[in-house]
Amino acid sequence: MPSARPRRGAFDSDFRDYLLDRSGVIFKVIGDVHRNSHWRGYVKYYPHQRGDRALFGRVYRQDSVVS
Repeated sequence: MPSARPRRGAFDSDFRDYLLDRSGVIFKVIGDVHRNSHWRGYVKYYPHQRGDRALFGRVYRQDSVVS
């Protein structure tokens, strides 16, 4: 379950909102269900040792199902 507020432009240049959950998975927000507590989105990046992106000292890989 996402635990942080949306973060603008975490990786992409399109300035969409993102959520970073406690396990380090980054979700791309596509809408809100209940303002400031529940968001609709999908996994965009996940921690992976062979990833090609870095954020907060962790290496991430883009989810290959949804780009």
